[in-house]
Amino acid sequence: MNITSTDRIVREAERASITGVPRATAWLQIRNGEFPKPVPLGPQARGWLLSELLAWVGARTAERDNYKPRSAEMKRRALKRRVIREKQERAE
Repeated sequence: MNITSTDRIVREAERASITGVPRATAWLQIRNGEFPKPVPLGPQARGWLLSELLAWVGARTAERDNYKPRSAEMKRRALKRRVIREKQERAE
Protein backbone atom coordinates (compact mmCIF):
# COMPACT_ATOMS: atom_id res chain seq x y z
CA MET A 1 0.00 0.00 0.00
CA ASN A 2 1.64 3.22 -1.17
CA ILE A 3 0.32 6.41 0.37
CA THR A 4 1.15 9.56 -1.55
CA SER A 5 1.35 13.01 -0.04
CA THR A 6 -1.96 13.91 -1.72
CA ASP A 7 -3.72 10.69 -0.69
CA ARG A 8 -6.37 10.83 1.98
CA ILE A 9 -8.84 8.60 3.74
CA VAL A 10 -12.48 8.80 2.73
CA ARG A 11 -15.40 7.58 4.81
CA GLU A 12 -18.42 5.52 3.75
CA ALA A 13 -20.59 8.26 2.21
CA GLU A 14 -17.78 9.52 0.00
CA ARG A 15 -16.72 5.96 -0.87
CA ALA A 16 -20.24 5.22 -2.08
CA SER A 17 -20.29 8.45 -4.07
CA ILE A 18 -16.93 7.72 -5.74
CA THR A 19 -17.60 4.08 -6.60
CA GLY A 20 -21.38 3.99 -6.99
CA VAL A 21 -21.37 0.70 -5.07
CA PRO A 22 -23.88 0.27 -2.21
CA ARG A 23 -22.51 -0.50 1.26
CA ALA A 24 -23.64 -4.13 1.42
CA THR A 25 -22.29 -4.88 -2.05
CA ALA A 26 -18.95 -3.28 -1.20
CA TRP A 27 -18.60 -5.44 1.92
CA LEU A 28 -19.43 -8.60 -0.04
CA GLN A 29 -16.84 -7.64 -2.64
CA ILE A 30 -14.29 -6.91 0.09
CA ARG A 31 -14.91 -10.35 1.54
CA ASN A 32 -14.38 -11.87 -1.93
CA GLY A 33 -11.22 -9.85 -2.55
CA GLU A 34 -12.85 -7.81 -5.34
CA PHE A 35 -12.83 -4.38 -3.66
CA PRO A 36 -10.20 -2.36 -1.73
CA LYS A 37 -9.98 -3.20 1.96
CA PRO A 38 -10.81 -0.44 4.42
CA VAL A 39 -8.29 1.13 6.77
CA PRO A 40 -9.17 0.82 10.48
CA LEU A 41 -9.55 4.27 12.06
CA GLY A 42 -10.79 3.22 15.47
CA PRO A 43 -12.68 0.41 17.22
CA GLN A 44 -15.61 0.65 14.78
CA ALA A 45 -14.59 3.32 12.27
CA ARG A 46 -13.26 2.44 8.83
CA GLY A 47 -12.16 4.45 5.83
CA TRP A 48 -10.65 3.86 2.40
CA LEU A 49 -7.60 5.31 0.73
CA LEU A 50 -8.78 7.57 -2.06
CA SER A 51 -5.99 6.33 -4.35
CA GLU A 52 -7.15 2.70 -3.98
CA LEU A 53 -10.76 3.60 -4.72
CA LEU A 54 -9.76 5.59 -7.79
CA ALA A 55 -7.57 2.70 -8.98
CA TRP A 56 -10.51 0.31 -8.51
CA VAL A 57 -12.79 2.59 -10.55
CA GLY A 58 -10.07 2.84 -13.20
CA ALA A 59 -9.83 -0.94 -13.41
CA ARG A 60 -13.60 -1.22 -13.91
CA THR A 61 -13.38 1.40 -16.66
CA ALA A 62 -10.59 -0.55 -18.35
CA GLU A 63 -12.73 -3.71 -18.23
CA ARG A 64 -15.55 -1.81 -19.89
CA ASP A 65 -13.25 -0.39 -22.56
CA ASN A 66 -11.84 -3.84 -23.34
CA TYR A 67 -15.28 -5.48 -23.54
CA LYS A 68 -15.84 -7.18 -26.85
CA PRO A 69 -19.43 -8.19 -27.53
CA ARG A 70 -20.09 -11.56 -29.05
CA SER A 71 -20.32 -11.66 -32.79
CA ALA A 72 -23.60 -12.70 -34.38
CA GLU A 73 -22.01 -16.02 -35.39
CA MET A 74 -20.94 -16.77 -31.82
CA LYS A 75 -24.46 -15.99 -30.60
CA ARG A 76 -25.95 -18.39 -33.18
CA ARG A 77 -23.55 -21.15 -32.15
CA ALA A 78 -24.35 -20.65 -28.47
CA LEU A 79 -28.08 -20.76 -29.21
CA LYS A 80 -27.66 -23.94 -31.26
CA ARG A 81 -25.71 -25.62 -28.43
CA ARG A 82 -28.40 -24.61 -25.94
CA VAL A 83 -31.19 -25.99 -28.14
CA ILE A 84 -29.33 -29.28 -28.60
CA ARG A 85 -28.67 -29.54 -24.85
CA GLU A 86 -32.35 -28.88 -24.05
CA LYS A 87 -33.44 -31.56 -26.54
CA GLN A 88 -31.05 -34.04 -24.95
CA GLU A 89 -32.36 -33.22 -21.48
CA ARG A 90 -35.97 -33.74 -22.61
CA ALA A 91 -35.05 -37.08 -24.20
CA GLU A 92 -33.63 -38.42 -20.93
